Amino acid sequence: MKNAFVAVTALFLFCSTMAAQNSEESRKSLKGIAGFYVSVEPLDPVIEKEGLTANQIRSDVELRLGMAGINVITKEQASQTPGKPLLRIDLAIGSKQGLYPYALDISAHQMVKLERDQAVVVYATTWSVGSGGIAGLTNIRAAVRDLVDELINAWLSMNPEATAVGGNRR
Repeated sequence: MKNAFVAVTALFLFCSTMAAQNSEESRKSLKGIAGFYVSVEPLDPVIEKEGLTANQIRSDVELRLGMAGINVITKEQASQTPGKPLLRIDLAIGSKQGLYPYALDISAHQMVKLERDQAVVVYATTWSVGSGGIAGLTNIRAAVRDLVDELINAWLSMNPEATAVGGNRR
């Protein structure tokens, strides 16, 4: 258990030194995306037994996106959608009852073309935010929702017609 704590703490320190990609340029990559397939990386079974599951996180994320007017699409629908939009939730939690060290990354991925060679198309992260710390599972779940709200705000800033159509948003 001590090794898991050290690993997650190291991951947190690494993530905290990375620059979040919630810049004007990265927000532009969200323009025109009508929906996302949501992928939540599996959580440690110990954490799931202690009360936080990947399914809960997926439900929270999908509910928030839907309330903001962002469609949640299936993996199959995403594969047929221009750009193949994916919203990925990566959450690493150390096993320590009570307060848990965690590292969280929420990122939007899509197919992009290289400027220097338009024939090269790759799947890339075009927008991301992250956080980490030590918290209880309820607060970690809230941290996920907070970062999803950052995505929603970034998406709405690039898709203002969604606010006009959908009414009053967050």
